[in-house]
Amino acid sequence: MTTTGKTIGEAVAELRQSLHQAHASGDPMQAASVRANAKQVLDRLAAILDEAEQARSKIELCREYLDRLEAAAARQEAKDDKEAASGRSGGDFNGGAQETRSVDDLRAARRAARSR
Repeated sequence: MTTTGKTIGEAVAELRQSLHQAHASGDPMQAASVRANAKQVLDRLAAILDEAEQARSKIELCREYLDRLEAAAARQEAKDDKEAASGRSGGDFNGGAQETRSVDDLRAARRAARSR
């Protein structure tokens, strides 16, 4: 039995059908062979499921870390926007000159600088 490209459910359904057919054939040698193959396939599927369960916790930890990084980036961007907006009104930040770029322009320039 080949399980490549099949879902676990499809593989198990096909395996069950093979076991039923082998049992119904009345050939004890064929039935024993199918049972041995079924045991190997089920062991491999169980190992895959165990590995997936272990990976799930790692995925969740990575998602939590990503969420924290995104929140920190959003806070930094808000802080940068606030600083840029306060600089727009003139004052010592830019030597008293009036900033003509919008906050969106400043965000776009900052994003472009980060991507380089």
